[in-house]
Amino acid sequence: MPQHASLSDIATLKNDAYRAQVEQDWEQAERLWIRVLAAASGQDTDAIKALQMIAVKRNAGTIPEPAQPPKPPEAPLPEPKKDSEKVATPPVVSPQPAQSSPVSSPLPISTQTPVQQYFNRSRVARSARRIPLIDQPLASQQWTRQKFLKWAGLGSAGLVTAVVGREVFKGSPLSEPQPPKDSFSVAVAEPKYTQLTEEVAEGLPLWRVDFETVTVDARGQVTERFAKQANFFKKNLGNGVILEMGKIPAGSFSMGSPDTEKERDADESPQHTVNVSSFFIGKFAVTQAQYQQLMGNNPASFKGENHPVEGVSWHDAAEFCTKLSRQTGRTYRLPSEAEWEYACRAGTTTPFYFGETITSALANYNASYIYQSEPKGEYRQQTTEVGKFSPNAFGLYDMHGNVWEWCQDHWHNNYQGAPNDGRAWLSEDKEAPRLLRGGSWFFNPRDCRSATRVSNVAGFRNLTCGFRVVCVASRTL
Repeated sequence: MPQHASLSDIATLKNDAYRAQVEQDWEQAERLWIRVLAAASGQDTDAIKALQMIAVKRNAGTIPEPAQPPKPPEAPLPEPKKDSEKVATPPVVSPQPAQSSPVSSPLPISTQTPVQQYFNRSRVARSARRIPLIDQPLASQQWTRQKFLKWAGLGSAGLVTAVVGREVFKGSPLSEPQPPKDSFSVAVAEPKYTQLTEEVAEGLPLWRVDFETVTVDARGQVTERFAKQANFFKKNLGNGVILEMGKIPAGSFSMGSPDTEKERDADESPQHTVNVSSFFIGKFAVTQAQYQQLMGNNPASFKGENHPVEGVSWHDAAEFCTKLSRQTGRTYRLPSEAEWEYACRAGTTTPFYFGETITSALANYNASYIYQSEPKGEYRQQTTEVGKFSPNAFGLYDMHGNVWEWCQDHWHNNYQGAPNDGRAWLSEDKEAPRLLRGGSWFFNPRDCRSATRVSNVAGFRNLTCGFRVVCVASRTL
């Protein structure tokens, strides 16, 4: 295995391996995953899990034995494909130090689909250097960001044999039962809409919605219910496709997470006070109907007019905002990272705007994993229609899970030197990765926290990434 293969080369190999796996070309998938493992110095969990699944299937007789035993490749890695040729795969985050508390197990391998196998334990990119394209190393080791950067270089292909021998063929936890499916969402009072005839916003009539929010404890049990109000305006994009923009009041909040927050990341520090001006933000992530109406195409993998659009890059999202601004004569853009977190928290300081944890009755995420002491829930393995779950106190929906949401900002490793006025934090390097927030349908609850921040290159497209838009509020608001 050559020692100079780049992270882009590894990403290309993972794309091809995943594609072969989905097409059930198991022999080709096995060869490609072994190459990924070799290129990643034996530290790629996606490859380990995929090879483990293939071994289990072969032992069970559900797939044939290979014509020839796969062996570490001797040919050099392929040249990286051009951006236009790449098939995006779910990005992955940099590893975290091993937790002292036990970590919940995923669904048993025997009950998982190939897509589940590929997505389990995957994370969206956390590093400006795209280190997240390599998955986390063995959990038994303590890792710092600096140590991981060092290990991201290629090592000996002999690690393939060692890792495969130790991890892939050691057997699988096949007896764990499936978690029970829960009700689709927590029942809340039906929203009531009232048009405020004497008030306008951005030249459009203002509406008021009365709605209910809930708070849960660490067990995921609803402990409180609150009656709330929020104002918003509606914009008809044509053909009856409506965009609803919720008014966010000016205020200040503590951005980032406290040192005591469970499973937090160092890039969420230092926690700092940010003053935010009033603005309007989409009540929902941009839907496929809205995207189709404005852009003339629908790149989403999980089709549905009221499902969030995914498979969009930062550039695609920015172009949507530009077209919307031209059509309406108003300024639409992506939210700054600070605006996004302020809108998400809606006055809360807990890990989630629902409280100390979330459940699959509150959000769409990989509920095969738990965050506190809540039970495991339903892992839906796809997006859900927007607005199916309870809103936050600002009347916004799905800011935990469903799809990652692009923000304006470039990636920074922490908040040292971050602006405190809510504006986007941009880098002199215009090619620097861009921020995503909120988690998605296949990510663990820790990645759906209000403070979680990740990144990827602006041209990245993936079936977990969408966006919502901001309309800059008038000074009179």
